[in-house]
Amino acid sequence: MYSIKNKFLLNELSANFDILSSSFGSENNDACLQVKLKDANDSNDLIQYLASQGTISKFSEMIPNANEIFIKAIKQNANNE
Repeated sequence: MYSIKNKFLLNELSANFDILSSSFGSENNDACLQVKLKDANDSNDLIQYLASQGTISKFSEMIPNANEIFIKAIKQNANNE
């Protein structure tokens, strides 16, 4: 079960970023988040916010593969027609 602090963190993050997945450990109140940047934000914005909330032990950028880029382009093209 999420603590109040974790719910607050998720609410704050979801205002500026898309949260794809989240899990919270009970021992040290650790959080593991998978976050997608919205157009107006970059990874520095995310790191800056997270650093203000606690210690970042690991950060890695997930780059979409060619298949994901292709599917996104097809969907955008279909929406524009």
